[in-house]
This record gives sequence, C-alpha cells and structure tokens, in this order.
Amino acid sequence: MAADSPTTTKFTAFIRHYKEKILPLLGDADIADLLEEEEYPDKFYQYQQLNDQPTGIKAKLKPYQLDGVSFLSWLRKNNAHGIVADEMGLGKTLQVLSFFQHIIDTEKDDDRPFLVVSPLSVLGSWMSEIKKWTDMKVAQYHGNTEKRQQIGRMVRNKEFDIVLITYETVVFDIFRVSRMAHWKSVVCDEGHRLKNSTKQLSIAIKKLKTEQRLILTGTPIQNDLTETWSMLNWLYPELFVNETSECFRQAFSLTDGRVDPAFLHHVRRFLEVIMIRRVKESAQADLQLPEKKEVIMYLPLTEIQKHLYLDVLTGGVDHGDSEDDHKREMLVLATPPSSPGTGNYNSHSTTLPVSNPTKGRSVTNILMDLRKICIHSLFVEGFEEIDDDTDIDVANLMLGSSKFILLKRLLEQEVTKDRKKILIFSGFDYALNCCEALLAAMGISCLRLDGNTCYSLRRYNIHRFRNESECKVFIMATRAGGEGITLTAAEVVVFLDMDWNPQVTAQAEARAYRLGQTKPVTIYKLCTSGTVEE
Repeated sequence: MAADSPTTTKFTAFIRHYKEKILPLLGDADIADLLEEEEYPDKFYQYQQLNDQPTGIKAKLKPYQLDGVSFLSWLRKNNAHGIVADEMGLGKTLQVLSFFQHIIDTEKDDDRPFLVVSPLSVLGSWMSEIKKWTDMKVAQYHGNTEKRQQIGRMVRNKEFDIVLITYETVVFDIFRVSRMAHWKSVVCDEGHRLKNSTKQLSIAIKKLKTEQRLILTGTPIQNDLTETWSMLNWLYPELFVNETSECFRQAFSLTDGRVDPAFLHHVRRFLEVIMIRRVKESAQADLQLPEKKEVIMYLPLTEIQKHLYLDVLTGGVDHGDSEDDHKREMLVLATPPSSPGTGNYNSHSTTLPVSNPTKGRSVTNILMDLRKICIHSLFVEGFEEIDDDTDIDVANLMLGSSKFILLKRLLEQEVTKDRKKILIFSGFDYALNCCEALLAAMGISCLRLDGNTCYSLRRYNIHRFRNESECKVFIMATRAGGEGITLTAAEVVVFLDMDWNPQVTAQAEARAYRLGQTKPVTIYKLCTSGTVEE
C-alpha cells in the first residue's frame, strides 16, 4: 500500500459507502460535498475472511482472533481506521501483532515500521509479547535524549519493524517523532487515554504521519459520548471536526443524566462498522476459561470507624467523646508504646491539626473522607502520612479497620495455608502502605506497583511475580495496575476498595482473569455495610 494521506479516493469511497451512518453524527458540520461526490475511480472493498494465520506468528490463533486480523485487514484495504474493543484479556496485542505480520507478508515492497503508542506501564508487555510470538525487530523509543536520538537514526535507516513509545514521549518529543517515519500504522493501546487526553496530546498524536490509525481499548464507552468523540476525532479528524463534539456531549452523559436514544442508535450503527468487540462470555470467543468466583464481602465498621464516619457525615456534631479524642486514640493504638506518635504528633497533644470535617468543604471532599474512613480510621485529614518510615504496630492497627481484620484472615488462608498467589488492589497509596506493614508483620514478602514505580522496577516486579514461586503477593494501585498487564499467575484478587468507575475495577480484575489463565480465580470485593461504599 502506498503511503497516502487519509483522504485518498479509497478512503473517500469507504466513507461514501457508509455515509448514511455517518451523516446523523455530524450535526451542522459542512462536509456534504465530501460525501456527495459522484465519481470514484476505485471501489469499496467487501469484507473477506482470512483462512490462514500469518506464517510468522508462533502462536496458534483462536478463530475469533483470526476474525480480528481479517477485520483489520479489511479496514486497511479500504484505507480506513478502526477500533479493537475486545474485553480485557482476549488477546488484543496478539491480534495486532498478527495483523502487522500479515501486512509484512502481503506488502513486501513496503519496509516502513509500525508505531505502537502505549502507557508506560504496558511498554514492557508489548516488548515481551513481540519477542515471544514473532521474529519482528522492535525498539523502544524511550529513555534519555542520547538513547532516543540513536533509536531515531536506526528507525530512519529502517532497522526495525515495530517502534514502541509512550504517550508522554509523543507529547514532549513530537518534533523528532513526527519526522522519524511515515508509519505503516499507528496503534494507540489503552486508547481510552485519548478520551481524556490533554490538548497537548490531542495535537501531538495527530501529527504522526500514517495512512492507518487503530485504537485498542477494552472500554470503548464509559461515562459519556465525548469520550467516544475524542477517539473518532483522532481516527477521522476530517469528519469529526471540533464542531461535531457538541452533538456527542448533549446526547449522553451518565453524570448529568442525559440520554438521546436516537443519537445513541446512530453512534452504535457507525461503531458496528469500524469497531470489533467480543467479550469473554460470548460464544464467538469460546475461551474455555476456568471458573471465576466473585465474592462481595460486606463488613461492619469498627466502633472507631463508626464514630469518625458519623462525625464527617454530620459535620462534627457531638456524639459523646470529642472527635479529637477519637483521632488521638487511633494514633496511640496505631503506634507502638515506644513510639507514642508519628511525625509531630504524640499521645499527650492537646490539639490536633484537623479542622472541622465539613466546614467550607465540597461534597466531593466529604465523600472522599468517608471512603477513606471505610478503609481505615487512620485515613483522615492529618493522619495520611503513613509511609515507609512510619512505625506501625500491626496488632493494634487491626482495631481501626474491619477490612484489615478480614484481609489478615484471607492472607492466612490463601497465601500461608493454600500457597496461592494473590493480587491486592486499592485506589489509595496509604492503604498500600498499611498492606505492606501487615504483610511484613506476617512474614510475607510482597511486590508493589503504583504510580510512583519506575519503569524498570515495574518490569522486574512483574517478571518476579510471574516466575518466582516465593513471590506470592502483589499489591497494586488500581489505576496504575489496571492497564495491559498480564498476571495470570494469580488465583486470588482482593479489592480493598472499588473505583467510582466500574470499568477501572473490571480492568484491574482482568489482570488475572484473562486468556492464558488455567486455574479458577476468586475475586474478593470488600465493602463496608451501610456506608457510601454500599
């Protein structure tokens, strides 16, 4: 395929073929001339199923995965762009690599590389999958300036088949990246990043030269249709211009309770053309995954949690003892007798740096405090400085959290007794800190991944959890550990708290329950009864 721009006649023929599905999405945007041209020197190409997988792929593709390669090949033949939106864990990466190999096999006179843009957290997974399933030459455009310049020279000399890059690098180094190559295809992994992209990313990503843009995401629609518009704006910028975004914004929003059924129907009709999506439970996928057992465990708050929760909920109304007395009590309980306080606090303080829980505060902040208390009584304003240097008495720490009491029992059963590997997720760093303290007291080593974990340590910890039998526990920030990481060594998943967005929780859950899992998986979701969590 020639390195054409996205507005070639093939591309126009594809749009014109589906213009009746496109026009209702464009509002008042004036692109009628583009769609109403009468003469087209080329034709629209009908879908054709591939019968055989590319010869260079070392894995045996499942039938639904070969369907995915056929779909991408059909889009490319029509010079069109699309979305692979299979549910997490169905092997989107392998399908894209198979598609790349198909292009190499069928377009032998084109030696340009492919570009994959991904979050930093999954860069290593791409590298591992490419080396495992293909013989394609791959480079990571990542690191210091000297290293990136060296890789750039090699890319211009066409020494690689695939180049991997992070979204952040695209933004700050777009001048070099945009001039490095005219890519065969640009793939945005975890493409929902485009839905909430900054203006800088939106501008930079459009400067990448290619005739085919692809998005991989397990969550094509979450909270509103502006997220969908952002993806369409990158895929088809000459159609979904800025003026069309208002139509999508007005049509649907879970947050504001807006729904336009007719417009949603039109969106679905067009997505059916450019998007392929399968879920684990579908007959088409036929994954034959082992059993997944989900257990929601409802727990009562401890007495201290109840008091603090009610204080925040009612704005500090007197319920007997003062709020400061209860917070001071928790601080004393959480620290050993030899260390009566942490930081600048001690058990003899007469004042604490905690203001009225609700005075002058937004509803969002109050809800966040309620969520923190549901995890542990310590997690309130003034007592979040639980870090590696904090000396915590674990036995007493259990008194302030029903979740940690249960977590200790789960660890004793699943890890100490049954020797299973376990993932523990939380959206709060200080909850992970307390998990580390609990595990250390129990004599259980653990690995950790959060937003502050550097790239090399991420890869090292993931490798250890997969391959070392003694690495039984991996604690992870839900959003940092919920993207593109395969951890099928785990048989148990524990959520200390749930993200407001259920798709984020689903993504984290799919780290263990996905293609390649051979053992039953149990997922525990801890929820405090009668609280904002429930």
